[in-house]
Amino acid sequence: MAFKMSTEIRDGYILCVTTGEIRTADDILEKVEVLRRVGKREGFFRFLMEERRLRLLIDAHEISIAANLLEREGIQTIGGRMATLYNPDYPDAFRLQETMYMNRSLSYRLFREEAEALVWLMR
Repeated sequence: MAFKMSTEIRDGYILCVTTGEIRTADDILEKVEVLRRVGKREGFFRFLMEERRLRLLIDAHEISIAANLLEREGIQTIGGRMATLYNPDYPDAFRLQETMYMNRSLSYRLFREEAEALVWLMR
């Protein structure tokens, strides 16, 4: 695993800090599996993703593979939301991921400020 994750349960959401780098669809799916396990254990699927130190080194093809697999697995049906504080050094990759996820009805948005992300996440 080229990235590290830690989770912390907050009032009504789960904070997930991800650092390192993501290069493949398998990396994304591994990250999602961790989130699914934590969400299932806690009984809710609202995630504030702190990824400002994550290097998203993935191309459109790999993002598409991951998004298609997430859609096929029904991730969008569990009522989850994901607000992501993204690394400003990789805006194109994060925006592409956001677009592909939203096109598959996944509730995923990018933010620069935590306060704004929390407002969206908790509504």
